[in-house]
Amino acid sequence: MILVRCDKKLQTTSNIYVVSLAMADLIMGCIVFPATSVYTIHQYWPFGGTACTLWIIVDWCCGSISIWHVCLIGYDRYQAVAKPLMYYTKNTPQIAIRRIAATWLLAFSTWPPAVLYYRWDKFGAEDPNCILLPTLKFVWPADLILLLSPIIVMIILYVKTTRKLKMLIHPGHNREGVNIEASIVGASITMSDTLDGEVATVSGHILHDESQQVQEPQKVTLA
Repeated sequence: MILVRCDKKLQTTSNIYVVSLAMADLIMGCIVFPATSVYTIHQYWPFGGTACTLWIIVDWCCGSISIWHVCLIGYDRYQAVAKPLMYYTKNTPQIAIRRIAATWLLAFSTWPPAVLYYRWDKFGAEDPNCILLPTLKFVWPADLILLLSPIIVMIILYVKTTRKLKMLIHPGHNREGVNIEASIVGASITMSDTLDGEVATVSGHILHDESQQVQEPQKVTLA
């Protein structure tokens, strides 16, 4: 987070997800893990029922946020590889912030009510065990939201990203050809790589201050 704050080159849309993920992990490291260490060493919870309830809420919320952020990062990388032109033009920091805010809001609006429902009687009381014993009606949806769904999403995204990268690195494996869209400052270039004629067509447009000039497509035959 400090590096992204100090270095403007690192202040990209992709790193916004990384910074938010780091914040969730920092909360886990400062609150959840030290309390877990005390609980493990003493073999009981010495901080009371209220602190236990808050500890469980922070643990579940930040854990969910971390997992969902990994899914967002995977989706961001897939877009960058599969649709680079659209990614660099439409994937703005505002969109990334909205997605991040949705994950934080979803986590802190889902888990606290559920934990408070099962531990409401523990407020202000001693609770040396500090455990959460929900019913199966709560366990199954929680596991589905927290573990199963993110794992499936991550597997699908990274498999598709890997396949797309292989197609770009080894275009000869794709008989129908590979279309690569690249975005650069002031111009857009589309390259079409075919196997039959080995002909590369490059077309682009250059933007000036207030006028636009269009260059005629140039066809280059590769030796």
